[in-house]
Amino acid sequence: MALIAAGAIDGLSIGYRTLRATKSDKGRRLLQELELWEVSLVTFPMLPSARVAAKGERPEDETLRDLAAVFDAARREMART
Repeated sequence: MALIAAGAIDGLSIGYRTLRATKSDKGRRLLQELELWEVSLVTFPMLPSARVAAKGERPEDETLRDLAAVFDAARREMART
């Protein structure tokens, strides 16, 4: 938590298994159903926008909403590539 607070680490590695996907008209893979395996803090995430924006004091409510927002942003980013 000290590294997050200091800004030394803020990336997320999101590991998953694709259960269902299709291809877009442009040939891009569209992930429709995933099995989430792990989420880890990393220094250099593969997806540059997969970042931790804030550290909460309570792991409930607000932190979970923030985490959900990060996953949503990552999902949208992956859908564009």
